[in-house]
Amino acid sequence: MTALSSITLNPAFGLPEALAAAFVFIGVGGWLALRSNDGARNGIRPLLIFLRIAGISALTVLWLNPGCWREDARDTKRDWLVLLDRSRSMENALDEKQTRWQAAAKAAGSLAKGAGGHGAVRVRTFSTQLDDEVADTAQAAPNGPDTDIAAAVTGALNQKSMALAGIVVISDGRATTRVKLDEVARRANGRGIAIHTVPVGDAGCVRDLLLTALPRQITIFKGQPVKISAVLENRGLGPVKPSVALIGPDGRELARKDTTLVDGQRASVMFELNDVPAEGAAYTLRTAPWPGEHLPANNSDVVRVKVLGSKTRVLLLEGAPYWDSKFLAQLLRQQGAVDILTVHRLNEERYFRVEAKGAEPLLSPDTVFPPNAAELSRYDLIVFGKGADGFLDAARVAALQGFVRDQGGSVLFARGKPYSGRFPALENLEPVEWGEPAAGAMKFTPIADAGAGLFGAALPAADDLVWPTLPPLEDINSVTKLKPFARVLADAVPEGRATKTPLLIVRRYGRGMVAAVNADGLWRWDFRPEVREQGALYQHFWVQLMQWCATYSDFRPGEDYAVRLRDAATEPGQPVRAVVAWRGPAKPEPRPVVKITRDNQPYADALATPLSAADGGREWAAVFTPGEPGRYELRVADATNEKILQGEATLNVLAPPTEADDLRPDAVSLATLAHLSGGEVWKLEDLEKLAAKLWQRDVALVPEKPQWEPLWTAWWAAALVTLLFGAEWWLRKREGLL
Repeated sequence: MTALSSITLNPAFGLPEALAAAFVFIGVGGWLALRSNDGARNGIRPLLIFLRIAGISALTVLWLNPGCWREDARDTKRDWLVLLDRSRSMENALDEKQTRWQAAAKAAGSLAKGAGGHGAVRVRTFSTQLDDEVADTAQAAPNGPDTDIAAAVTGALNQKSMALAGIVVISDGRATTRVKLDEVARRANGRGIAIHTVPVGDAGCVRDLLLTALPRQITIFKGQPVKISAVLENRGLGPVKPSVALIGPDGRELARKDTTLVDGQRASVMFELNDVPAEGAAYTLRTAPWPGEHLPANNSDVVRVKVLGSKTRVLLLEGAPYWDSKFLAQLLRQQGAVDILTVHRLNEERYFRVEAKGAEPLLSPDTVFPPNAAELSRYDLIVFGKGADGFLDAARVAALQGFVRDQGGSVLFARGKPYSGRFPALENLEPVEWGEPAAGAMKFTPIADAGAGLFGAALPAADDLVWPTLPPLEDINSVTKLKPFARVLADAVPEGRATKTPLLIVRRYGRGMVAAVNADGLWRWDFRPEVREQGALYQHFWVQLMQWCATYSDFRPGEDYAVRLRDAATEPGQPVRAVVAWRGPAKPEPRPVVKITRDNQPYADALATPLSAADGGREWAAVFTPGEPGRYELRVADATNEKILQGEATLNVLAPPTEADDLRPDAVSLATLAHLSGGEVWKLEDLEKLAAKLWQRDVALVPEKPQWEPLWTAWWAAALVTLLFGAEWWLRKREGLL
């Protein structure tokens, strides 16, 4: 088949220059025609001049090389290629009658049979790559270890043995590689090869038994019992009776609990341990995959229990002694893991100091509060009751801010607003902006999921019925604004009213944290009979909160080194940057070394290099590249004594996904592949329409290299030039001008 373009000019050099030369040639030729015909009769002279100029013009036009481009093409039939997913995920049931593989193989066979006398339909299976063509899908089986749709489509586009009219991908779409399909789809679109997709499986119905540990990280003191809890959720499986096992760090099963769940229900299970190793340990919660489940990979979770070897050092300052401060001080002194110093302000000049070795009166306020950050660094947690302005001045507030921001300390305002009126110097540190006192008593109401680390195990869940039975709280201040990075873990709610006031607020501040309990009256909690059944709730609340405050900062109690990572998870081969911080004295100069273990086995040491003051000061950075999947732990030692390890950061290096991790169909990825390539998404029941659409494009014109066809080679062009100049010659000869 031949196609011609429109007439155009194709001179030997640029068209503008060629046109200019043509006009000059015609002008010169016309002038010479006038001079050469001076002797002709007046009646014949104009005709001779016309014939000369017409002949010269015809030659000029032919010199500009008019013509057209000829595009020859040959008719070529193109084949359709059906890519059939044979990965193991296709073994999953599609419905009660067939598996995904059975439905997909049947669909591929129906497309191949519908080809008729048109271009052929070739079926090729794929898993990690494109397989050979199969004449009968019964010869294949869904046994591929992984799924790489991008590699299969790329292989189809790269093949040279046939011309493609299009591609049909029949798959559940669940790939085990992280390669995006966008680039492959755009490449196919650029070549004019549309990719149609046929998703196999119902993406809207997810059947899953989800196990989530709450919390995933628990910090305790040596000898303290720990509660490990998890939540099971049934999504679309109908009535089930799963069993949850607690696996110890050595892989042995420590305990097991059974539960019953209907569709859509959640249930909690809890295990209590009394003998956690002194160095801490990782415990696994696991339930067996349920038949028909799509996501067996989320049937287990890991809880890391950290054990603090040092006591938490607490300084409690009370400017208006009351039952709350008295009970709180007594409670903390009873904790073997807490070393507490209490200072009470009796009046403007009288203070009373209480610590483990005894009590003594203080006559000068200058000896009460540490005057600088170096003195404050002896403590992990500073607790203020009322009357904080009786202990602080502008210089001491600045030291307190440095203690939290730079040294990772914690401050707790245990009785709400810690001063009367305004105290501008302290306002920058507080987690909220205080309003006027709120009227009436209110109930302590935890916010669901806001404080998993606080309410997840040591205390009843946020929706537990014990919270509404607690005695109401008093002396609550309204809050006009939350500061940046502040989080509300519990509200104060008046009885019978929907209004609420933030009651328990925490705020990240530099390397440390600030918290506030916006109420008085918690001491009454353990005096109610209905509350005693829950255990010592008042004690559990304060111990958990104090412990959480002391361990929430970058630095753990009693340690001067800390290490942190930007991300908690990465992939093998990706560089990881760890930042080491120091809050100890400047001399001797610290020389940190990052010790790295993988799955509790020594892995490597990373060199830490100092960061500039602009990057934080008193900080170092270390970079390493994990090569294998696993759980990596980073600790810090000083080069002078590498046996003492401080700080801890955990990095999960993820293994590549497998077929068994996620059995849900991924129709979204298949839709992306189809739409970006110019194809469509089809349902299994619409394959007849798909087959009819395919055969509309089974014949293609494959163009060859375009050829130039000039007009000067045509016979009529030569005849025209000959006629014009021949007529002039004949007339001139007849007139005797030759």
